[in-house]
Amino acid sequence: MYSLYADPHSLLYYFVEQLDGHPHDPFSDTRISVPTDPTVKIIYNVAKWYLDLEKVQFDKVGSLHFDPLEPDKVVIGPVVEFWPQTGEPPFYKGPYKTAMEHYADFFDTAMEQIVAGTRSLPQHDLDDYLIALEAKSLVMGCKELGEGPWYMKHADDSGDHFLVTEDGTVSGVIDWDWYVERRASGPFPSQGADVQVLHLL
Repeated sequence: MYSLYADPHSLLYYFVEQLDGHPHDPFSDTRISVPTDPTVKIIYNVAKWYLDLEKVQFDKVGSLHFDPLEPDKVVIGPVVEFWPQTGEPPFYKGPYKTAMEHYADFFDTAMEQIVAGTRSLPQHDLDDYLIALEAKSLVMGCKELGEGPWYMKHADDSGDHFLVTEDGTVSGVIDWDWYVERRASGPFPSQGADVQVLHLL
């Protein structure tokens, strides 16, 4: 448990559980011998994990929180990301009905901060404002961002977030600190390195 700010309400809590296995390195070696190589088992286990994750859907865009009124209940709350959206408590905003609403609010907030002189260096204000304005127009023109349902996506899915054992069992998925919610095309992409291996099978 630690705090980034003097405000005691900004404490960040981490709950750690020991898991077997080591981080999967999908780029270490694509030379495998089938059908006994553990890499084959890893690929199938990862695919099964994604299929199970796809069953978990949400009707809002945000992060999972315990309900302050019902501590045993998990709800969708504000979007908790690596960098706080605002510089004042409560730091994070949301939840949102759609990803479009989330991104539009993000860029609106960015433009407000630029105008207030709290986001960019003065020499970059104009460029940064125009970039945010253009980005918001692209968001508002993308109808898919207004359509759910929403799914959980790991924020750093480079492959080593999967813990695997020597026999290829996926024992856990770690580093969910900054997970995000996306449409199905975002959370369930092909894993590049493992696709290269599949081509060898």
